[in-house]
Amino acid sequence: MNLSKDNSIYPLVIYKGWQCLVRPVLYPDGNPGLVLEDIDDGSPVATCTVNLPIQMIKITEMLEEDFPLLLNDHDNSSNIQFVFIKDYSENEGMLRTLQEAGIVDHPIYGNYGVPNRIYASSGYIKQVPFQYICHNELIEEFGKLYEEQTLNLVESHIGEPDYA
Repeated sequence: MNLSKDNSIYPLVIYKGWQCLVRPVLYPDGNPGLVLEDIDDGSPVATCTVNLPIQMIKITEMLEEDFPLLLNDHDNSSNIQFVFIKDYSENEGMLRTLQEAGIVDHPIYGNYGVPNRIYASSGYIKQVPFQYICHNELIEEFGKLYEEQTLNLVESHIGEPDYA
């Protein structure tokens, strides 16, 4: 078992026969992501998400304009995290696995509870599903990752000359 972190806070999924912990990560640009790690030794099993920064900006801006109450409809609206799920190639079935485990969901539902599916295009892949993370412990962990990232950024600039 991976003893470097407290594993009890991470959700468990079974993906293609592997028992995995779902861990939050941040891409270098600060966008959120998810990875699967083997529950026994912490080795990587799969990267659940893809980082599409331009598409992320366009879709979140569209949501803010067209659905201004969207963030108020979700429980943890101040910390809502959107991701693009890699549900193709070797990751086929990832979206269903994460949805069934209550980790991600569609950001918008229409009449009669039917989800409005949102996709982005990425090169050869025409439909990369856009989802929001709805698992409370993962949302809290993202908050901690962002705090760490901010502290590291501040610490990296301590002692540098001020060029202003």
